[in-house]
Amino acid sequence: MLEGDLFGEAVAVAVRPNFDIDSAHQGQEGVEMANRARAEDALRHGLVDMRMAPGWDGLQTIERLWATDPDVQVVICSAHTDYDWTEVVERLGHSDRLLVLRKPAEPIEVLQCATALSRKWENDKLVREHVLRLEEVITTRTKGLEAANRQLRHLRPTIH
Repeated sequence: MLEGDLFGEAVAVAVRPNFDIDSAHQGQEGVEMANRARAEDALRHGLVDMRMAPGWDGLQTIERLWATDPDVQVVICSAHTDYDWTEVVERLGHSDRLLVLRKPAEPIEVLQCATALSRKWENDKLVREHVLRLEEVITTRTKGLEAANRQLRHLRPTIH
C-alpha cells in the first residue's frame, strides 16, 4: 500500500482466505460436531489425527464421518500412523476425498489444503445440484413424451 502511495502505482494485496474452525480432541466429539455443522451445511472438511487416545483413532473417526456425511473432505494430519497405508486404503478406499499431510506441517501447507479442499467441496456441491436439476428436467420431459406417445397410440387406430 505504501509503495503505491509513493510511486503512484496500485499494488495488489493477496487476500488470505478465512475459515471458521472448530476443534475436538476425540473422534466421537468431532463426529458429533460434524453432525451439527452438516445440519447447517457448514461442514466442508476435517483434519484428523491418527492417534487420539482414548477412544476412536483417526481411521475409525473418518469411517464414522463418512458414514454421516459422505461428501466431507478429510486430511489425515499426523506424525504417526498405527496402520499400514494398504490397510487405510482397504478400509477407506481410494478416495478423492482424502489427503495425507505429515506433521510437522508448515502453515502454508495447511492453508493450501484447506483452500483446495474448500474449493473442491464447493465444486462437488455445484455438480451434485446441477445433476439433480438435470434429472428433474429429464423426468419432466420423459413424462411429456410418455403422454404424447399415449395420445399417438390412441389416435393410431383411426388413421388408415
